[in-house]
Amino acid sequence: MWILEVFFIVMMPLGVCSLGACWHGYRVNGTRSWPGAIAVWAFYFLHGGLTVASAWQGFWPLDWPAAVSTPIGIVSIAVGVLLFVSGVVAFRSFERVSGTRADSLVTSGIYRYSRNPQNVGWGLVLLGTALVGRSAMAFAFAIPFWLILHLYLIFVEEPYLKNVYGDAYRDYMRATPRYLGLPREA
Repeated sequence: MWILEVFFIVMMPLGVCSLGACWHGYRVNGTRSWPGAIAVWAFYFLHGGLTVASAWQGFWPLDWPAAVSTPIGIVSIAVGVLLFVSGVVAFRSFERVSGTRADSLVTSGIYRYSRNPQNVGWGLVLLGTALVGRSAMAFAFAIPFWLILHLYLIFVEEPYLKNVYGDAYRDYMRATPRYLGLPREA
């Protein structure tokens, strides 16, 4: 099946390279390099495209009632798009969104409720797409996103942000959920 070939031949190496480029950029340059940012964006769009293609084609169909999975999926997609766009807008800069510029810590707007609204939004879009398409293969692409995201945040991004912003980021971590929720007392 062509979609699995694309995943294993292109996505896996691209994912490993983008994580490695992010880690290397953070450690060596103090910020994500443009090649690392481009690799991450390519990974996101290719991964999203494979998820959508799997759902659209109905690869590995699930026998779920469309009357249930479709509305839940549409709500998940809508909430995901809203979170993603809100996070991008709050950064007010493509360089900040891409991680190539870290000149100030953004903690207002949607960032009061999530330290990672773009990623949470993207993950909800992927899960919603799998629900609407009722495709096990789309779920097989969407679910690992959450695991990889979790590991990336814990081992790469959060240590980097602690290093760059120090106590301000630690206070922010105590006050704001990693994924989504109500703000807490710092």
